[in-house]
Amino acid sequence: MPMEARMDERVQEDLYCFLGHEVTVRSDLPELAEHLRSVYAQFHLGPEVTRAAGRARVEGPSGFQVEVKDCLAETSEILFDIGGTIYRPRCKDPYTFDCDTAGIPDPLSFLQFVVLMELSRRLRDRHLIHAGAVSWKGKGLVLPGPAGTGKTTLTLALVKRGFKFLSDEVACFHLKRGILEPFPRTVNLRHDSPEMIGLSLKASTSHCMTGPREKVWTVGIEDLLPGSLSDPCVPRFLLFLRGFGEKTRLEPVAASSAVFALLKFSFCRLDDPASLLMDFAPIVDKMECFNLVMGELDVAVECVLRLLNGTANAR
Repeated sequence: MPMEARMDERVQEDLYCFLGHEVTVRSDLPELAEHLRSVYAQFHLGPEVTRAAGRARVEGPSGFQVEVKDCLAETSEILFDIGGTIYRPRCKDPYTFDCDTAGIPDPLSFLQFVVLMELSRRLRDRHLIHAGAVSWKGKGLVLPGPAGTGKTTLTLALVKRGFKFLSDEVACFHLKRGILEPFPRTVNLRHDSPEMIGLSLKASTSHCMTGPREKVWTVGIEDLLPGSLSDPCVPRFLLFLRGFGEKTRLEPVAASSAVFALLKFSFCRLDDPASLLMDFAPIVDKMECFNLVMGELDVAVECVLRLLNGTANAR
């Protein structure tokens, strides 16, 4: 059998629908294809051959193509073609970069990031922010923060205490309607996270991805905490996660400063930051904004609860 035919057998095609945009993903790296299907299970329509069925379920779809090609043996690279934009990061394997990628930890996360970035570029009325998001009695709470600042841990701890889940990674703002919408990607958990939060994983509903560094469990929020998915809500609180400290600290931030800080967590290329600031300013101006330094997790959760119930001393 020719080499080209053998390579074609490795190619997997999948169809996703994000906020009305169809995304076709072709990959000859099964690890990346499997990971994307796991993380975006709620958005996965099925293999590419089901495109016709997918179109029947989505009114007026538009979208783009994603191509992932294994060039590790030839150039120690993985090629990512995202809607016509080419990325060729140097990689040791499908789990490990061999170069600096501006804080993105691995090729699995990189694929998610560039797909969301291309999606954000095509959205008109919505904007995606790198943040956890939950709701409490119809009030939306957004938790922007860099990787490693506890977004997923705090989000799930809040949901366990009765909050509703919008996302642990992507806060979806509908700018014209001034609301937060659910973006329920599958939750990624490190091996010690469930025990820290006090949750148990069921083998029947969770999926384990094993890389060279550690095991990562992916599980749907409804499987982890049934009945916890939030309806769209009005954003009322903005808490920038500023890392960890000996004590939990909540410090107020002026809305004028918060709107600039929020754009730093945007998935979109800021080609026209002035227009985006004008869109976001009316939303953020109606929110209570704070910096949050997390101490013990239980203390941080109680601090957030007091804030939303109107009894927190922010100073």
